[in-house]
Amino acid sequence: MVHLFVETEQIEHSGGDGERRVWDALKRSCAGRECVAYWRYPMFSNVGEQRKEVDILLLDRELGMLAVEVKSIRAQQITAIDGHVWATKGFYKQRISPYQQAEDAAFMFKSLLERDGLTRNKVTTRAMVALPLISSAEWAAAPFALQPSAPQEELICSDHLTPAGLLRRLQGAPPLTPAPAMSDEVWARLLSLIGGAHLHRKEAATPRPTAPLQLKSEVITQARSQVYDFDVHQAQIGLSISNGAQRIRGIAGSGKTVILCQKIAHMALKHPDWRLGFVFFTRSLYDGIIRSIDQWLKFFSQGTVSYQQVADRIFVMHAWGSQDQLGLYSYACQLTGTPKRTPRDCNRKQPNEGLAESVSALLEHLHEEKITIPQVFDALLIDEGQDLVVDPPDLRFEDKQSIYWMAYQLLKPSSAEDPLQRRLGV
Repeated sequence: MVHLFVETEQIEHSGGDGERRVWDALKRSCAGRECVAYWRYPMFSNVGEQRKEVDILLLDRELGMLAVEVKSIRAQQITAIDGHVWATKGFYKQRISPYQQAEDAAFMFKSLLERDGLTRNKVTTRAMVALPLISSAEWAAAPFALQPSAPQEELICSDHLTPAGLLRRLQGAPPLTPAPAMSDEVWARLLSLIGGAHLHRKEAATPRPTAPLQLKSEVITQARSQVYDFDVHQAQIGLSISNGAQRIRGIAGSGKTVILCQKIAHMALKHPDWRLGFVFFTRSLYDGIIRSIDQWLKFFSQGTVSYQQVADRIFVMHAWGSQDQLGLYSYACQLTGTPKRTPRDCNRKQPNEGLAESVSALLEHLHEEKITIPQVFDALLIDEGQDLVVDPPDLRFEDKQSIYWMAYQLLKPSSAEDPLQRRLGV
């Protein structure tokens, strides 16, 4: 049974306490159910000059797909409701449209399901507004609650945030688009589509073998063709934005590159002011990585953002670099005004050892000259990280893996309270 709650980023902004109450109540209410819930799933819709994510997306085998917009507003801050528009005072905006936001998000996800024959018209969708600072009695007593357009059954109030109470509200929310109970196939495809598996999955070309599997590649092929909860857990890693270092482990071919491409696309859309780096070791991966990042950007932005539009802040770099392509090592040399080496200048002929030798020499030079490496990246993701690790102690810098220490130095601190914390994903 799939049972997962995914927080794509820490809940720490204004209104976060109320939003945390709703999220925690949802986790308690849906514990033990066949469901997957996302806090800030990164499917972005355009709202003016900004991109807006749905606050909570719930996929539930019984309830279907439900979008929840959370507003940490008090009853006295709402002065009127006219159609979908709520007039407010003393709030961060003078006019808000919470139910329309939830409804738009629900239809946005429904449009994704409509493109697939198996899920078309097969998933019930709902939209709700959560008001964690307003009780149901306060809402009922307010004059604006009498407006025909004011949400009633679609509303989650503070006193509904108990395990039984919230589940009753979710079950009682009127569907925007009703559908029959989901079959195993429809449920599996729903999770797969929301996880984005259709962007990268390769269906097995041959029937599933009945004999014991012998090769690692056979195991991976069979897993890709039949196990959908792998996609869900893979999405959990790919959608999360950590404030510190993050390590992703897996055998070759298990999807680490896809996860990193998904992650960097999410960060680029969520934080348009961030400067991001994607580093890899095998030169032949270059085009494939850019293509994958482009696919994820288009998926999360509903086709409105491509890689070319953000290439000035997503740096896809080979670990070393070449004459016509930027690399992490060559970029560090450029930033510090240091002549770069080439593989021909190295005593070590193994590519990873030659790189480590060059990076160690760079770090030693900068240390001796008291030159500080500029902190230019908000996040760096390193693919094929195991290929950058070297064993000989003389290829390390102060007993550290030189390439990782250089990458760490290129990163800005992710926390004002802890300058040592930086976003390095491996």
